[in-house]
Amino acid sequence: VAEQVAELMDLRYEKLLKRKFGGRPQKKMSEKKRLQNVKGRFKGVDGTDISGARIILVDDVMTTGATASECVKILRSQGAADVILLTLARTQSKRKQKV
Repeated sequence: VAEQVAELMDLRYEKLLKRKFGGRPQKKMSEKKRLQNVKGRFKGVDGTDISGARIILVDDVMTTGATASECVKILRSQGAADVILLTLARTQSKRKQKV
């Protein structure tokens, strides 16, 4: 999806994160457990210098934001100046919302 978004926006596409294997599927986890489950599951791609870069991070579906938060944290720790999150879909919260 990110590659197609980059092409449509005439931006350079580069894979900057790798998912480490392990962890459990998050589908039925609480927000707190999701945050714990994604800790350490991603790492930056070796040999990529993103110091001062402005990055658009693409997430197809955001549920709690745990995965996106972990990825943003890693990109910033590697020197990214800005990380913009582009989400294609957002799941509906089970919390009651005031109208």
